[in-house]
Amino acid sequence: MNLLVIGAGYAGLITAICFANNGNRVYVYDKIKEKLDKLKASETPFFEENLASNLDKAISSNNLTPVYNLSEGFEKAEIIFICVATPCKENGIDLSQLYSVCEELAPLIKSSSSRKIIVIRSTVIPGTTIAFTKKLEELSSKKYPQDFGVIANPEFLRQGDAIQDFLNHNKVIIGSENEEDAKTLKQLYEPLERPIILLSTKTAEMAKYVNNCLSATKISFINEMGLIAKEFDVDINEISQALDLRVGPGNFPLKAGCGFGGSCLEKDMRALLAVAHKENSPSILLESTISVNDSLPIRMVNNLENKLGPLERRKIGILGLSFKRGTDDIRNSRSVPIIIELKRRNATIFAYDPKATEKMKSVFSEISYCETAQELIDKSEAVVILADWEEFSDLDYRDKIILDGRNVIPKAKRGKNYEGVCWP
Repeated sequence: MNLLVIGAGYAGLITAICFANNGNRVYVYDKIKEKLDKLKASETPFFEENLASNLDKAISSNNLTPVYNLSEGFEKAEIIFICVATPCKENGIDLSQLYSVCEELAPLIKSSSSRKIIVIRSTVIPGTTIAFTKKLEELSSKKYPQDFGVIANPEFLRQGDAIQDFLNHNKVIIGSENEEDAKTLKQLYEPLERPIILLSTKTAEMAKYVNNCLSATKISFINEMGLIAKEFDVDINEISQALDLRVGPGNFPLKAGCGFGGSCLEKDMRALLAVAHKENSPSILLESTISVNDSLPIRMVNNLENKLGPLERRKIGILGLSFKRGTDDIRNSRSVPIIIELKRRNATIFAYDPKATEKMKSVFSEISYCETAQELIDKSEAVVILADWEEFSDLDYRDKIILDGRNVIPKAKRGKNYEGVCWP
């Protein structure tokens, strides 16, 4: 099929590349010209595990084409995916980018001689797809479903594992009020050989929030249980493994640690909480989930102070700046609040990450960055591990004070000064 993907961020670019490498003809458009320039040269605009090789394959096969004019991709596409950002704001969710796309698409829909199916892949609150449809009718003077289709198709991609998730996810959710449109999108996904679930648009939209809120709640739950178990000198990770506790649609083992980060979980919970408060339906559970997560960075700094005494001028190493391994994204990374608190206590900070150093320099230019993880260990009195990069498990930590936030160091390699954030 011929597809247009609007938005070359994480969700948009992964969607475009994976569909292109599955034999579709994909055009990708973004308002930021520099992103398209990079794609045209087979350069990735951000780091994501396996992204570079998959992008190169998609570009070299001519199945993926960056377009600088929305109308160019629109004319050639049968299905149009909208993958723009929907950030959280104080009273809910910011849909300005989505409706900006609506305004751009309206004159193209109005003059088009062929019927297009528009797929909203961005995370949106229930009812948005219906509201978007009505707005597009109003602006284009065309009618749904006769003249165009609109579908909700939420993505369930974990950064760092997004390509693997797209290709091997355990389900696809399609939300549509039109059976024929749903059937067309289902045909696009069928070669991936995964269960495809057909829902209404509002139900599909809500499914994304339920998924993310459940994942976040499970993470805060296991961390809270870990903090309690630690008081009994019990390792919660052994319990999690014994009980085979799992999290997320990928059914991954649930591990305790320093909390969740990234651009989705907290954003989506806060957006849903804001809407719930407006509807006089507050959620104590979701608020507690965020509260547990927010408490962990300060707890870790307090643990350091318990071991070292006052942190002024003490040399603290931060190992891992991205919010998890496999990505260079520092949004909501646990390293940010920890660095802020360490600075407040006048510690001397060293930092290292295999991929995210340059991004963190734009946030904290005044701290010291190391060229290697081993250099950071050598320069530090205490090391805080905040991302689960594989290389961190096989370093010479000597007898440095180690506060492990991701259960990175194997038990056999833990020194006498080792401590886990939620385990002994």
